[in-house]
Amino acid sequence: MVPKNPRLNKSHWIRLPWLVFAVLLLSACATARPPVPLGPVPESGLTDGAYQGQAEIFPCMAEVEIVVQDHKLVDVRVLRERSGLGGEAKKIIPGRIVQAQSTSVDAVSGATRSSQVIMEAVQNALDKARN
Repeated sequence: MVPKNPRLNKSHWIRLPWLVFAVLLLSACATARPPVPLGPVPESGLTDGAYQGQAEIFPCMAEVEIVVQDHKLVDVRVLRERSGLGGEAKKIIPGRIVQAQSTSVDAVSGATRSSQVIMEAVQNALDKARN
C-alpha cells in the first residue's frame, strides 16, 4: 500500500549527498582512460628550447619542464607534483629519463603511479617539442 503523501525524513536528506558522492566517485574510478604511449626520445625532430607538460593519474599529478638542446633531451625538472605515497619518484625518475633518453623507464618501487605520471608528463612535453 502506497501512502498518499510520502515524505522523506531528515536522515534521508543527510544520507543523500553521501550516496551521490559515492556514485560519482565510483563512476570516475571506473572510467578507463587511454594509455599515453611512452618510449624512446626521438634522435631527431626535436626543437631546442624549454617545454612544459603535465599529466594526472588519480590521485597523482605532475607538471614538468624539459630542456631540449642540440635536439636531445638534456634536463627534466618536476615543477609541481601531487602524489599518494610516492614522493620518491620526483627525485629519481627525471634522471632515469634523461639517462635512458626514453620516457619508458623502470618505476620506483612503492611509487609506481607517481613514476608513471611523471613519465607521461615528460612525454606530453616531448610531444610539444616535436617539429
